[in-house]
Amino acid sequence: MQRSLGGHSVPVDAPVLRTLKRLGLVDEDAADLAAVQASLEHQIPKQKAHQFVDLITALAHDRCGDEPRCGGCPLKGDCVHGAIRPAVSAGRARPKQR
Repeated sequence: MQRSLGGHSVPVDAPVLRTLKRLGLVDEDAADLAAVQASLEHQIPKQKAHQFVDLITALAHDRCGDEPRCGGCPLKGDCVHGAIRPAVSAGRARPKQR
């Protein structure tokens, strides 16, 4: 919609909502996807929305899944969840190199 019709849209699904909560960008008790989407559309400029959606979606699927991998996350220093998560969250154990 954003590209074709020139509209302003910031789609929010469950993984993106989970990531936004962990980052502290929305309230922890936020559950209404439409309300979160409307709020983001007011806060994110139309010109930056596409980039924001691409980056937050990639983060949600790559680092901030059901079992978050905070250790290698580029936003760990700014993330509420990453700051309280123990060092074990660095991801999968790496094999020893010989």
